[in-house]
Amino acid sequence: MVLLLLKRDRNLLLPTSPLSGNQILKLSLEKAKKMGIKEVILPCNIDNTASKKIIEKNNGQLLITIYDEDQDEYLYKYVVL
Repeated sequence: MVLLLLKRDRNLLLPTSPLSGNQILKLSLEKAKKMGIKEVILPCNIDNTASKKIIEKNNGQLLITIYDEDQDEYLYKYVVL
């Protein structure tokens, strides 16, 4: 299995994968660490409780709630150090 990890302005872009969300995030955070990325910012729709749990399980700390005008939705913004 190949996991693509793209780096762009401190954001990680993840492809669709047969792995679970938790496995994808865990592997991605490990890869980011190896790439020298010290801080990963993860947005999450406030209604997406599954993603919220996955991010928090991987030591995500809630920074702020923001409103995305383009998508007309509220998002949680997490950081993983």
